[in-house]
This record gives sequence, structure tokens and C-alpha cells, in this order.
Amino acid sequence: MGKGISIKNNSGSTRINLRCNHSKGILYFVNTEFNWVCKDEGMYSHSLIGFFNDISNLDEKKISSLMQKWGIYFRDGDSRDGDS
Repeated sequence: MGKGISIKNNSGSTRINLRCNHSKGILYFVNTEFNWVCKDEGMYSHSLIGFFNDISNLDEKKISSLMQKWGIYFRDGDSRDGDS
């Protein structure tokens, strides 16, 4: 795998490989009672959206600071600001 993101879907799970020159990691997604509404290819997107919605709603300064540290910002689809 080169640099960037690669996504591999298996039945009931998804693996996202992340890689740059200095680090690498893998995110794993499996079916749960909260993401079952989306099948296979959409499941990890549903999980990420739900996860970031939940984290954003915690209104925790430590979480906000950590996300800002890494340049990560999230806006839910209800914002309708740009592409949906």
C-alpha cells in the first residue's frame, strides 16, 4: 500500500488502512446494533458519522482541543453547508 487511505470491505466488516511517511494505522469497523442500517460499503461511513456526532455532542474541552491539535473538524450533514 502506498501513502494515503485504502478501504477493504469484507462481509460484515471494513478495514481502513492509513499511511503517511511518518506513521501508519488501521481502523476496523464491524456491524453493531447502531450501524446495521447501512450494509457493507456504507457501514463504516455510518459509524464514523455517528462516532463524530457523539463526540461532538459531548461538549468536552479535552476532546475539542485534541481534535484541533490534529486539525480534525466535523460538521454533520444537517448543516447543509457544502456537499452532502
